[in-house]
Amino acid sequence: MLPARRVVSEPIGLQPGEVPFEHGDQPIVAYCKGLGMLLHLEMRDRNVSAKTDIVRFLEETLALLPSSVSSVGVRMDGAGYQMDVIRYGNRPSL
Repeated sequence: MLPARRVVSEPIGLQPGEVPFEHGDQPIVAYCKGLGMLLHLEMRDRNVSAKTDIVRFLEETLALLPSSVSSVGVRMDGAGYQMDVIRYGNRPSL
């Protein structure tokens, strides 16, 4: 058995003021389980919060769906737990 070793690496490509390992890449994905396909994908810079522009992303995703779609289900992590996102999801026009 090999002994365990600790390997320390230095992050490269940080912008001034960025804290290493504080933020990672923030992809946001819309996937249709029924069709088994990706509907919309946005790869965000690593300095963009996961909770940024979720309503805009939902609007763009819904615009891609055919008009015959009458309801959608949305699943998010804690980044989606915001009043503007909840209000948008509870609108009667959705």
